[in-house]
Amino acid sequence: MFKPTYPPSDTTVLTAHTPGRPAVETAAHPTPVVQRSPRTSLAGTLRARPGMVVGGTAVVLVVGGVLVSMFLAVALVGFAAAICAPVAVILVRMARRDAGR
Repeated sequence: MFKPTYPPSDTTVLTAHTPGRPAVETAAHPTPVVQRSPRTSLAGTLRARPGMVVGGTAVVLVVGGVLVSMFLAVALVGFAAAICAPVAVILVRMARRDAGR
């Protein structure tokens, strides 16, 4: 009950009676063999290594430049807010004091 029954594949030869299937012999069909390239990966080739090093360095420099510029922008905005806030408070106080006269 707990053992699964799988249908026979196209390459098996049926000679015995299988439950649910007739006892008919079928010829085995050869499966095509896929030819693989002699190069197994891009990282294994000697010609690809300098390109990978240059490409990786370029990616690191570009990502680093973008991150540094974003951090610099945040720092400049924070610095500007730190300078402008006290000046704005002083101007508002002066405007209220002059309006009260």
